[in-house]
Amino acid sequence: MKLEPAGLFTAILVSQLAISASPIQGLQAQAHLTEVVRIDGHVEALTPIALTGDPSARVAVGNGHVYVLQRQDAGIAVFDTLGARVGFLGGRGEGPGEFSNIVRVEVLPGGDVWARDSRLNRATWFRSGDPSDPHTERLPAKVSVPGSAGLGIRSFSFPAVEYPLSEALAIANLRQSVSEADALPDSVRHAVFMGVVRFDGSLNRMLAVAPGEPPSLRRSDGSVVSLPFVPRPESDIAPDGASIAWAYGWVDGERAGQIEVRVISTNGEERFRTTLMAPLREVPETEKEGWGDVPFPQNLPLTDALVLGHDGTVWVGHTAHSGQRRFSVLTSSGAVIGDVVLPKSQKLAAASRDWVWVLHSDEFDVESVVKYSVSW
Repeated sequence: MKLEPAGLFTAILVSQLAISASPIQGLQAQAHLTEVVRIDGHVEALTPIALTGDPSARVAVGNGHVYVLQRQDAGIAVFDTLGARVGFLGGRGEGPGEFSNIVRVEVLPGGDVWARDSRLNRATWFRSGDPSDPHTERLPAKVSVPGSAGLGIRSFSFPAVEYPLSEALAIANLRQSVSEADALPDSVRHAVFMGVVRFDGSLNRMLAVAPGEPPSLRRSDGSVVSLPFVPRPESDIAPDGASIAWAYGWVDGERAGQIEVRVISTNGEERFRTTLMAPLREVPETEKEGWGDVPFPQNLPLTDALVLGHDGTVWVGHTAHSGQRRFSVLTSSGAVIGDVVLPKSQKLAAASRDWVWVLHSDEFDVESVVKYSVSW
């Protein structure tokens, strides 16, 4: 299915409501991991790399190097694939190639290293031929929406550009203001939107509308309280920028226990969709202490991570349980390869069928960057 600009929201919504193939069930083969490289967070002063944010946004692999955000130094530490530090990009400031709050790093297909600064709302390209001469550009502060999209709103007020496709286009998470959310159709009021945007601040095409639940509750007195354990879609962008993916787990209703996974190319064609089964786990009573009369869901969210691999594999992270986090690993066509299990203290940052890079937090919350070989 290819989505054209006119009526693209309607097409995505109809596709989203379609019933997917039969759920994949049963136990899968479990991979064996062997540590091969460790970039020690204490030795390399990776304290902290970043306490919040997507792990796959904080570590990028490419050009025969590993690029790691160092927010305390407002830049990117560069290591070779054996873990030796070989350079540093950026630095604190507001000039070209400098950062105030660096939140994302990517290695682009041509070899350029790209990084985004959320506080200055701009991005920097470190060219592969000469990283000492960076190019910095402002990012759109708002994205306008054409009426043909059928959304009922004129703009998204809080776009987060995640990956540049060219000098003019980029993939972005499209976040709405409260008033914009109120104007959306009820069926997608709390959905997560991803699209291709122009750097001039206009929407080129919508890529995905992933299901979501209200993150907060407005009381009768007008006060607003955050809701705990709200299921939300996990999403990621392929390392080459050719596709995006989202995964969402239902915790109640007819689809309770199902995780839907969709992979969509950046030209709007759906590559595959599939459904995984996951056990439902009730919210422990101990988690409800101190919340007063705030309503709790019966079950915990099913997913807490999603990573698109360098080889097209799809890694769906099941919510951590009993000190472990299990990933279901799928091929580029959606077939199940097997499972990879990590300790809860490790977060997947980059992957392929044969190797993974993780962020490993110790008891001092210092994060080391660790590579494992994967054997099936």
